[in-house]
Amino acid sequence: MVTAELERPNGRKEPLEPLRINDDGTLAVTFIPYEPGEHLIHVYKRGREVQNSPFSVMVHAQRVGDVVPVGHTCDLDFKVPEDIEELVATLKRPSGKVEESLKLQPGPKPGTISVSFVPREAGEHFLSIKRKRDNSPIAGSPFSILVESEEPVEGVGCPVDYCFSLDDVNLPEDIEKNKLKATIKRPSSDIEEPIDVKLNSDNTLSCSFVPRETGLHYINIRKYGRHVEGSPFVIKVTAPEGVSSVGKPYGKGLESPDINLPEDYPRLTAALKRPSSPREEELKLVLNGDNTLGVAFTPREEGEHLIHLRKDKKDVENSPYSVMVGAKEEKVEEVHPMGRTCDVNLDIQGVKLPEDLEKDLLRGFLKRPNSDKEEPLKLEITSDNSLGVSFVPQEPGEHQISVRKKGPDRKWNDVPGSPFSIMVEAAEAVNAVGTPCDCLLDIPSVRIPEDLKRLTATLKRPSSRQEEDLKLRVTSDNKPFASFVPREPGPHLISIKKYGTHVKNSPFTVMVVAPEAGNAIGRPCGVGLEIPGLKLPDDYNNGLLSASLKRPSGKPEEPLPLALNSDNTLSVSFTPQETGEHFVTVKKSGNHVNGSPFSVMVSGPGPADPSKVVCTGPGKKHFYFALYKLKNKLKKTCVAFHTCTFSFRST
Repeated sequence: MVTAELERPNGRKEPLEPLRINDDGTLAVTFIPYEPGEHLIHVYKRGREVQNSPFSVMVHAQRVGDVVPVGHTCDLDFKVPEDIEELVATLKRPSGKVEESLKLQPGPKPGTISVSFVPREAGEHFLSIKRKRDNSPIAGSPFSILVESEEPVEGVGCPVDYCFSLDDVNLPEDIEKNKLKATIKRPSSDIEEPIDVKLNSDNTLSCSFVPRETGLHYINIRKYGRHVEGSPFVIKVTAPEGVSSVGKPYGKGLESPDINLPEDYPRLTAALKRPSSPREEELKLVLNGDNTLGVAFTPREEGEHLIHLRKDKKDVENSPYSVMVGAKEEKVEEVHPMGRTCDVNLDIQGVKLPEDLEKDLLRGFLKRPNSDKEEPLKLEITSDNSLGVSFVPQEPGEHQISVRKKGPDRKWNDVPGSPFSIMVEAAEAVNAVGTPCDCLLDIPSVRIPEDLKRLTATLKRPSSRQEEDLKLRVTSDNKPFASFVPREPGPHLISIKKYGTHVKNSPFTVMVVAPEAGNAIGRPCGVGLEIPGLKLPDDYNNGLLSASLKRPSGKPEEPLPLALNSDNTLSVSFTPQETGEHFVTVKKSGNHVNGSPFSVMVSGPGPADPSKVVCTGPGKKHFYFALYKLKNKLKKTCVAFHTCTFSFRST
């Protein structure tokens, strides 16, 4: 009289047998869920559903591993007593409608299997492992893997995972037949070390290594002794050490004199002890392509985390390894002012510079907030060998920069990270003493870039009778502009002439206000640098100069792009993310220039009160002159969250 039917999440229905009567008179059914989601149990009496039927049972997949970042290899091990030849595996990605086949591989230890793939999007991925004979899942299957867009910590000592896109390589045949050879060349060495490349379960190729120094690392992949398309692949390591923070994937290379690799690898295990947990959790121990060990985890709390590396269940020398985790980094959105030149540096993994640009394999495009059209952008190589673009935002909102690379199939595909988002605010920037000033020039009678070589530009400062030569530049969206560093307030005149005659609207007036424009967290802070002893533009053009920024929190120095302005001065720009004293270091051939490091103070929070600031002395004119004389001991005040306005009263 009473029957039951199971409706699975995919809509398939099947009878449930047998029905059992419990001691309390209720009915019970049993089934094995093969997929996560809502399962409906329909109960019928004489062919009609009973009251409250169908009954809902929500099934959740078992979460395995830690959080995995997009674009990096996800490597998992499972303890399965069954023969690997009797099992099949599939992967369902968040936006995928079909399941992809994965190739199972023997694990590092007896009775284990390994599965690896490269996630292409954030979200929950489902891994199913089933038996071939009856399509039944193994215990725990399907498994849930959480993928996030957060990039892992990078730096010396942190394992680097790099995934390749090789159009002229046949996978898996070229790997299985040992046709590919890979090497790595480190920054301070001319020797190419052998490195293993890994064929993942989803038929992608990747390799991993532990950097021992900052700089450019070159991975060479050769087939029959010849470089494959795109080789050598360049990986830039900039941070002297990795700094761990809550919520950001962190990897650590492990070394010990007690270990002989690769022979000891099957005998090794790794475990993590979090600060507030009494238990250890097992960590996946990875044998990198350069024969080093690495582990990865995502911190969920601040404090000291201990990584235990054990050989035959005993801690090796140097174990446990300590990792100090700081507070979660608050992401600061960088906002650019409207109507001013916006310079953007793009450090893109997988792009070979300057070769790809010289071979016309890269194209740039700009999409403005209220437009569906893409404007072409000119791509340039910056002084630190990254990709640079510039444009003039004409409206507030999100601007998207797309960079595409031409593949062997002659199709243009977005590079990793493209499109890049640039946020622009409605408020226009203030021209201030000591701050690089970019001036967009509206010249309707001039054709750019054709007329550029026919134009000359000069700058006349307020207190000077002489005109200084300026170099005209063109943004990536073909707008002419000039840049200079003001040394005094007042009107500055930029004269543009074609064949010796002023063009329309020339001279252009640029009003500069009293020193120290307030800068806020999340808004670019520009610093003009006039450094005696340098030969400009030669030192800049010959790549002898470099700059870096040290923030108040003590994080490792980060490289800063140096800009050569039209008036032959240097400037740097960065976005403050915290209050306190920042230091800008400028070096020539590795040695500090005169006045370096330069101090930049970011203060706050809260608006400044102009009535609390009083300047005494012989007058504002002398004050400006004194400030100019102290330019090599630069102290620039950037106010967190609010613009700081100073008023001066002479006595």
